[in-house]
Amino acid sequence: PLARELMARLREFTAYPETTELHDILQTLDATPGVLLVFNHPLWDEKGVGQEKHRQCVLEMLKKFGGFLHAIEINGLRPWGENREAIRLANAWQKPVVAGGDRHALEPNVVLNLTKASTFGAFVDEIRAGFSEVFITSHYRQSHSLRILHNIVDVLRPYENHGNGW
Repeated sequence: PLARELMARLREFTAYPETTELHDILQTLDATPGVLLVFNHPLWDEKGVGQEKHRQCVLEMLKKFGGFLHAIEINGLRPWGENREAIRLANAWQKPVVAGGDRHALEPNVVLNLTKASTFGAFVDEIRAGFSEVFITSHYRQSHSLRILHNIVDVLRPYENHGNGW
């Protein structure tokens, strides 16, 4: 019931964004055990507003809502310079760094979280306590552009015996 209620509130917020509603949603999620709130690739200017404007928005987001966020993501499909800045951002805001990777193709993730937790809930507890150990594989050192190109080929390639959508 709580998950459905929160999803409805998130849909409503997406359609009609309002800062106070976002504050309430994040507060509710933060207060819910087992929920992990991660600021996903925070320094990727995906919308192309310009790096300086984007960074200002990131800092404003953190000032308003950073108390509800549990970690900052570094992403296996983002360039090292951006991830290095995300690590600096996490340190400045005293947040742990967690691994992410936008798995939209066949390439395995190249940044991984190492944990002794045996459940997702226990992993969440580790992160919320400020503990995170990230392992970056040697594959990450390969050309970023070439890895993106391989991912595009994987997405566009036809696959047999994978249902109608493929």
